[in-house]
Amino acid sequence: MAKRKGEKRYYRLDVRERRSIERGLDRRESCRSMARDLGRSASTVHDEVVRNRVVTRGPGKGDNVEGTDGRHAKGRRTCPKLLSWPFCCNGCSYRRMRCSYGWRCEYLADDAQAFADEDQVGPRRGVDMDREGFELAVSLIRADLARGLSPQQIAEARAGQVGVSKSTIYRWVEEGYGGMSNAELRRKVGYKPRRKEGPRRATHHGPERSYQAFLAIPEGERARACEMDTVCGRTGDSQCLLTLYSRACKAQLPLLMAEKTKTATVAKLDEVERAMGLEAFRRLFGLVLTDNGGEFEDAEGIERSCTAEGERRCRVFYCDPMQSQQKPGCESVCAMAHTRSAHMSATTWRSARCFRRASAYPSTTSTRSTPGSSAPTSTPSPGRRSWASPRSRCCARPSRPSRRR
Repeated sequence: MAKRKGEKRYYRLDVRERRSIERGLDRRESCRSMARDLGRSASTVHDEVVRNRVVTRGPGKGDNVEGTDGRHAKGRRTCPKLLSWPFCCNGCSYRRMRCSYGWRCEYLADDAQAFADEDQVGPRRGVDMDREGFELAVSLIRADLARGLSPQQIAEARAGQVGVSKSTIYRWVEEGYGGMSNAELRRKVGYKPRRKEGPRRATHHGPERSYQAFLAIPEGERARACEMDTVCGRTGDSQCLLTLYSRACKAQLPLLMAEKTKTATVAKLDEVERAMGLEAFRRLFGLVLTDNGGEFEDAEGIERSCTAEGERRCRVFYCDPMQSQQKPGCESVCAMAHTRSAHMSATTWRSARCFRRASAYPSTTSTRSTPGSSAPTSTPSPGRRSWASPRSRCCARPSRPSRRR
């Protein structure tokens, strides 16, 4: 049938036809058979397969075979079947397995469509005007950009002189035509003044309780120090956990506080001291390192003993501002408590259970005054073991369950 005048006589292959070619190659059909089904010439199908093959194994994987100029296959052992139709590994019985060749190529419809689209767009890149017109357009665009106009305003105001759209102006600026850059676009590049960091403020507790003073302590005492911090829950929840991490035994004591205040912190430490006694408290928490939170502001209250008047139960030191890595043990365990408490080790939970039982017990010490001294002394009550005793039941290691044979 004769074609009408003005009717297009040739159309490019679309993705539907390319998928039909891929299925035909998988079924080992001939080039003429596939061309007959598509209503195309055999040379069209032949050139399509050869032009848009993709490397599926070996160097250059994912690239077009024609685009690589065969440089990846040079010097390598290739299949002799690739030298004749179908010029690819589609339909080969060794395609999926038992293929010993290190370089293979196949025809894939989606990749072939992408290669064809790239070949169609590539020749259209550049500027569709002569040299004088392009230089005039670039000079006008740069002058308008310097005045603060947007590409859309330039395209509308210079429609008769430049004759390009706003997307073309954006592309010219992006590719650097005429020395332009994105720095000339006011909305695309925002200049925001950077915040300058001032000198870090010193801790408000004085140099005698700073981290430098803590480093001046002998290393043996620092290894037995206690790191103190708080762990908050959901937003708006007033309760929090006061955590005491012992560097010596690598165990952490979590204590629930009703509110995150300095008064509640001192009160909770008083409960621990009453439960375990002053001497045991000094052995475990005699040296405390904490951060500069508001709940730890009362340094005198933290150090003051509640069972012996005028005595000091511990010494407290403070990390530098914004330097949480100075107490790494407490921070790492608190991070696990934030994510999932099940990740904590069995030793940590055993120590925490021990501390909770001890804080729940009534005081096992009685105060009495010795002759000649006004300060009371703590002695264990008869009939009960002291919490600090190494043979305490709550500190004992649980027995391993017996295995049934």
